[in-house]
Amino acid sequence: MRGILPPSTQVTRRAPLVLLFSHEAFTRNRLSGYGQAIHALGAGLTAKGIDCHVLTPHIRDYYAYQRPENTGDVFTLEIKGRKPFLCSFFHQVRDGVSYLEIDHADKDGYFGFSTYKEGDKNNIMSSTDLPEQYAGGTLTDAALVYNYALAKAAALIGGENTPFKQVIAHGHDHLTALAIYLAHRAGIPTAFTVHNPAYTSLLPAETARALDINPGDRPQLDLLGLALAYADILTTVSPRYAQEMESRYFDYGPTDLKYGSIICGRNRRSRLVGILNALVPSYLKDIARKTREQGSPVSVLAANRLDHAKGYDRLLESFPLAVELAAAAGVKLNFEIIASGDPLIKKAIEETRKKAPEGSLCLSGYHEEGFRCALRSADLAIQPSRFEPCGLFAMTAQAQGVLPIVAQTGGLMDIVGKSIASSKDYALIMNEYGFSFGALPWAFWKAVIKTAKLVQDNDPRIAGTRERMMLRAQQEYAPTRMAQDYLDQVYSQLIK
Repeated sequence: MRGILPPSTQVTRRAPLVLLFSHEAFTRNRLSGYGQAIHALGAGLTAKGIDCHVLTPHIRDYYAYQRPENTGDVFTLEIKGRKPFLCSFFHQVRDGVSYLEIDHADKDGYFGFSTYKEGDKNNIMSSTDLPEQYAGGTLTDAALVYNYALAKAAALIGGENTPFKQVIAHGHDHLTALAIYLAHRAGIPTAFTVHNPAYTSLLPAETARALDINPGDRPQLDLLGLALAYADILTTVSPRYAQEMESRYFDYGPTDLKYGSIICGRNRRSRLVGILNALVPSYLKDIARKTREQGSPVSVLAANRLDHAKGYDRLLESFPLAVELAAAAGVKLNFEIIASGDPLIKKAIEETRKKAPEGSLCLSGYHEEGFRCALRSADLAIQPSRFEPCGLFAMTAQAQGVLPIVAQTGGLMDIVGKSIASSKDYALIMNEYGFSFGALPWAFWKAVIKTAKLVQDNDPRIAGTRERMMLRAQQEYAPTRMAQDYLDQVYSQLIK
């Protein structure tokens, strides 16, 4: 056919080879929500036949179940003003997802940081556990070096696959933000996903200048802001949260930098794409639920990290009185919190538990088996967040038949869907795939008590909502759906 190039010279669009940058090592079968979202994307891409690696730090001798293999590949890392040194690669596969781990060849445990500080391992931000340090601490030297190693690894992998595949560096949150800037500077196509803009990491201006990075007139360079400005395409973890972030006055974070202004100043095509996270495959499998006994208390579960943003103050406010009022209305409530985090919130929960009716509130630190066990018997899942980019806990609850009651913010509204009906006082809103509560005082408690009454009375609307949300979870929360969204809306735009 005329106009078609002969096979030997035909131009073929290169396939993507996606490198997902993460600061979180997969060590003891424990991943934070951040790590789970990255793992789910990797699982979806792999299932669709897309070459993909999750790049993480390697933590020597810290793998309880599966020890990565040394690939034998090493590379020299050169950072201005420092002596060159060697880094090596380790490899493991989890749920079919390839994890390529980077290690400092000469310093044992140098990249031994993780989301959760364990034992004597380094926190990626600093040597302190203070929440305010994590919310805006100076990047440690190990974390700085790790970001350089990520960018160098992407360049090396890209050089090996250039004729046939397009390497795409996809960073996640502020702890890989510097690597995305460096990859962009090296000409590698980049995507950057904001999971939680309330946290950033900072680079002193003198350190930035020594590395040929212009900090402007600020004493410290906000690395999340740096990635927001330079990544080729920005994404966040839900469509609704993308709308919130595109406000010029969006200013979450510990610095005075207005992230909304940076986003609004970008080219419209590369501004911000909202793609809802998926669940890791294990949470889409049925966890055998216990049959609810007639007359038993309504079980309410909370399993978000103990953090002010998660709205635990709404739960603790007037807790003893609210539980007593519910009982007077014929509704008995039992609350279980499985979470770790801010010690001040933990202390507040313990103090509330002492004042509350016996057995109405219990707290345990987060552990996977305990969480799965709680999902088996929970009737309701509460997520009263002050702000929420996505809402993986509510998504997991839906997949397992536990009805979510959520605040009307961010990704939570994408999760529960549009409003179907509401109570006369607008405290409780019945949505397609769950429930939400209004902004009026006491709305949270009214919503919990009213929904618990529906559960207790076996209202047919409860069964209908449960059926809809479980069916939707299998379709919309599948890793392959998330992967296809990224292929269509992000990666296809980056292939040259």
